[in-house]
Amino acid sequence: MTFAHDIPTTFGLIPLALYFTAALYALLGLHALRHRAQGATTSYLAWMMLAMAWWSASYGMEIHVLEKSAKIFWVKIEYPGVVAVPVFWSFFVLEYIGQSALLTRRNKALAALLPLFTVLAMWTNEFHGLIYPILNTANTGDLTLLVVEHGWFFWIYFVYFYLLLGGGSLLLLIHTFRSTSLFRAQAVIILLATFSPWIGNAISVAGLIPIPGLDITPFAFIPTGIMLTWAIARYHLLDIVPPQQNIILQSLRDGVLVLDARRRVLYMNRAAEEILSQNADRSLGQDAELVCGECSPRIIPLLAKEEQSIKLALGDKEEPRYFEVRVSPNYFTEKDRRSGTPSWLIIFHDNTSRKQAQAALKYREAILQAVSLASEMFLKSAYWEQNIQDVLKRLGEAAEVSRVYIFERHLSEAGIALVSQRYEWARTGIPPQIDNPDLQELDWRAAGFARWEDTFKKRGGISGRVREFPAPEIDLLAPQGILSIVVMPVFVEDDLWGFIGFDECAHERNWSEAELDALRTAADIFGAALTRRNVEKRLLNRQRSQNLLQEIIRAALGKGELQEMGLFGLVSPAVIFM
Repeated sequence: MTFAHDIPTTFGLIPLALYFTAALYALLGLHALRHRAQGATTSYLAWMMLAMAWWSASYGMEIHVLEKSAKIFWVKIEYPGVVAVPVFWSFFVLEYIGQSALLTRRNKALAALLPLFTVLAMWTNEFHGLIYPILNTANTGDLTLLVVEHGWFFWIYFVYFYLLLGGGSLLLLIHTFRSTSLFRAQAVIILLATFSPWIGNAISVAGLIPIPGLDITPFAFIPTGIMLTWAIARYHLLDIVPPQQNIILQSLRDGVLVLDARRRVLYMNRAAEEILSQNADRSLGQDAELVCGECSPRIIPLLAKEEQSIKLALGDKEEPRYFEVRVSPNYFTEKDRRSGTPSWLIIFHDNTSRKQAQAALKYREAILQAVSLASEMFLKSAYWEQNIQDVLKRLGEAAEVSRVYIFERHLSEAGIALVSQRYEWARTGIPPQIDNPDLQELDWRAAGFARWEDTFKKRGGISGRVREFPAPEIDLLAPQGILSIVVMPVFVEDDLWGFIGFDECAHERNWSEAELDALRTAADIFGAALTRRNVEKRLLNRQRSQNLLQEIIRAALGKGELQEMGLFGLVSPAVIFM
């Protein structure tokens, strides 16, 4: 076998360029094989790059040698690499876009069937000429190239070759538009990197090269290798690959965070972005301790070989969100399992609604207990005003609010409805408003509180954040330091007597229906106490009237003369029947 050792012209550099390309792809392929623990995606990419290296090196030897028989020998050596590239490319794309379910043993065997027949046909080509019926050599400068005529079986494989390449590229292109920016950048680079060899191969087969017999496909591997090298360095192509079922994970309400064996973020869905206040695109490839932020001290110690879970509160201290965080080790490959080096799946399950419901029920029970004690106090004493401060204190502490107060509705001499604050309890550190002159003899409709009176008359309540109230209401409530408020009407015998209010001055608060129901019950208890007072007052007045009448009758019967009775007739009937 004779080689062209002397390379005095530019043409002679062609084999060296091919060897360089082969060496580059061999290094990339071996590097990828070192990362095959990341999953089958990396393995398929590694074998595709090694096949490209095989193709380039064999073609370099084909050009390097001079004898026709030697060139035919290297063509036969070259073909396993040629047919392997599109097969591994299609496997890689399916795995990369999350369609690995299609890569069954049966489907992979079927995909490799025609390429295997093509290799066998090439190895036995001299007997049938199915691939190359005619093989000749031609000299171009210092190069001796093999010039071939393509047989019918070659064109069958050529169509299959481009079906695999084109189909894989189309699937990857569709996936590109659905990916996050990091994976989108990876996919774009892979597409651009693969277009170069495919275009080069099409030009060579079509005979559009001015140098007869020169196949530029392996040369087109050079920009491909450069782009893939950049993708590995810049976008962690071999370290971070898209997890499967991406669409399903993105739709989950639970936060999902996937870490690789080196505790770097491999995947983060939208819910996890919101929970951790992070951006998925910027977080991918970052250390988990950095991404998890304030909850890192609680989560990182759970990255062990057994599943663990913790309860976690995140966000605003006044209104935190509660999560059950479950950390599970996962072994993507059997090698990972044998070596005991897992990756981790972290799930953040939001329990905030359940916690809030539990807290609301706790408040409700505490308020109802305070209401029960208030009822007992009112029943034991006819003078409920004596116990009102203790009752307001119990209600305020049970509801965990800043102030509790009672306003009475009354009429002015002109018949205008006014309200005045009568009683108040304020938590320590909260300024009381009982002496606030703005809250006495207040013409509440003129002050902008007509909404309140109209709602109360329909037996409804007012509740919410003060900043969301109409401007006139904010003008009166905000200076008192009220952030959230609940007011419930107090009725006495179907007449609006006034209202009971609950202020929250420490933080904004959302009032649950359970709490509102309990506070409405408290208002009803006050209304019942006032009704009882009025009834007892009327009964007492009636009793006094009856006693006075009895005294008059007894006095009259004890006199002997009717003239003396006339003295008692001076008593007004209105007094008797008070």
